[in-house]
Amino acid sequence: QKAYELLRSGGGSFNKQPSEKFPIRSVSLAYMETNKSASFLMPVYVFSSDNGLNAYVSAVDESWIIP
Repeated sequence: QKAYELLRSGGGSFNKQPSEKFPIRSVSLAYMETNKSASFLMPVYVFSSDNGLNAYVSAVDESWIIP
């Protein structure tokens, strides 16, 4: 539920620009590799919608992340 609330408040990242509102069709756990964190994979929740739209929210509490 915390990840959903974070997404609703604008805390997620998207693979493409969403419209103002979009339906969430499924939620899954995945691991994301970025150029900045090549030494580890970041667990994320993936909120999938229509037309290939995906939103990504960190599955790690911010207290465990070093800025």
